[in-house]
Amino acid sequence: MGDVPRSRRLLDGLAVTLAVLVSMALIQFATGEPTVTLAFLGGLTVLGLITYAASRHRPVPAVQQVSDTPDWSVTVAAIEQPGQAIAITDRANRLVCANSAFEGWFGSLHAPPKLAIEDGPRCLA
Repeated sequence: MGDVPRSRRLLDGLAVTLAVLVSMALIQFATGEPTVTLAFLGGLTVLGLITYAASRHRPVPAVQQVSDTPDWSVTVAAIEQPGQAIAITDRANRLVCANSAFEGWFGSLHAPPKLAIEDGPRCLA
């Protein structure tokens, strides 16, 4: 509540109090029964206390750290298969991840369509 000025909170509190008093007067005028008016006041009090308690205990949102570069360590561990050259490219056909067999066979400068296949082993899966 520190970010809302004290005068604004006071004005809001006075407006709510005035609205409750007007509502109670209208209910008393409409029913003529003080019991109904007091029941209404009791219900509003309970709802007001619940709202007050809920607003006081707001959880602090967790701050997520977003990295500009993705973490490929899990992917590299998953694709590291002996005897199989595996490369992962993005939509623009840029090489983003490759296992050690791919790097050993083809080097790591180009994505698969730009490879010089004559220099590497001929294995088509």
